[in-house]
Amino acid sequence: MNSNIRIVDYSLLIGLFAGGSLSMSYLLPQVVGYLIAAFMLIFICFYISRMRNLDVGGLKFTVFTLGGVFLLYMIGMTVSPSLTSSIRFFVFLSTVSICVLILPAHIDYSVFTDVVSKFTLLLVVLGVPASLFGTYSIGFVTVDSYASSQQIVFTDFWYRPLTSILANPNYMGPLTVLGCLAAIERYSLTANRYYLLISFINGIGVYLTNSRNAQLGLAVGLAAIILVKYMKYYILKIGILFGMGFIVAVFLAYMGFINAPDVITSISLRGRDVLWKAALSAVIERPFIGWGPAPTEQILSPFIQELSHLTHLDLTDRGVHNSYLRMYVTSGILGGTLYIVTFVYLLIINSYYENKYIVGQLSSVVVMQIFSTASILGLSLTSLLWVLVLGYSHYSAYEYQDSSEIST
Repeated sequence: MNSNIRIVDYSLLIGLFAGGSLSMSYLLPQVVGYLIAAFMLIFICFYISRMRNLDVGGLKFTVFTLGGVFLLYMIGMTVSPSLTSSIRFFVFLSTVSICVLILPAHIDYSVFTDVVSKFTLLLVVLGVPASLFGTYSIGFVTVDSYASSQQIVFTDFWYRPLTSILANPNYMGPLTVLGCLAAIERYSLTANRYYLLISFINGIGVYLTNSRNAQLGLAVGLAAIILVKYMKYYILKIGILFGMGFIVAVFLAYMGFINAPDVITSISLRGRDVLWKAALSAVIERPFIGWGPAPTEQILSPFIQELSHLTHLDLTDRGVHNSYLRMYVTSGILGGTLYIVTFVYLLIINSYYENKYIVGQLSSVVVMQIFSTASILGLSLTSLLWVLVLGYSHYSAYEYQDSSEIST
């Protein structure tokens, strides 16, 4: 790759990630980060169309499933029209189109993983001193420490969950997971031990966030890499389908629809189970087209009030905290199912082509969405990284499929 093009690609991604991170930060108003991220997406699209041969291609199945979700959004907006829903629909459609169909075709995957690993490294390095020793300042930037404390396992040392410049350790968790997995991918292809160090530091970041969701996501991502490397495809396919079935079974157990061992249901979800029940009530009320791309906090508010007796926690203005349920709420049963099928399809087809690092990253995203409000729809850094992982998974499979057709 031409060095000048590579520098430009690095700059474009860094600018995009900076905007996405500021939308999750306490440093500036959230809207400023959103505007920067939106501007960078528009600029990336404009730059590629003017300076390179714009190539938009992809797997028909993925385009169909994601297109189906947005079609249902459009129908939902005609039933419950609002300015907020219209703006969110346009932003979501533009973001997914650029990050799935355009950007992966023009910015190399190696550049993406390199920037992700180093950007998350920077966030971890900024946050660790505050996590271990308390709030500190670098020039005009104050790096806050989180309110609560946790004990480092097997020691008497206490730390505050890692937030860096972000507003919540739950924001940092998914980022450090993808940073760790991206660094592993870079090391495997370059044999540069510097990436092992980056992976280790990002892994420490995963632990310090105290995010069970992130720790589970990293474990699943690493396991997926190993399984794709050593297992046969048909076993992987069965494993993926079994894994998705297990996730559904655990969810149904927490909702009280089926019985499960106490070792599973005794794990506290910190109020998520009530949010999930509220989301189910919302889906039941509008099962076919959903509530449209309105903020789920607004949609769930009356349903949460009805279930407030089930918890002592204040769940006012909370989202679903489950990306898949969020899609069922906003786009109905068909839209939520299409969203899930998109991920399952790309996991299976990339397993077939033995794209182990892409499968690892995509697997971690699939798992982390179970306990997260974020999805691939949005301008936060979490949403941007997740939709780009989906985009590179989609483009990688498309390249393999396209080359196979040419060779035959």
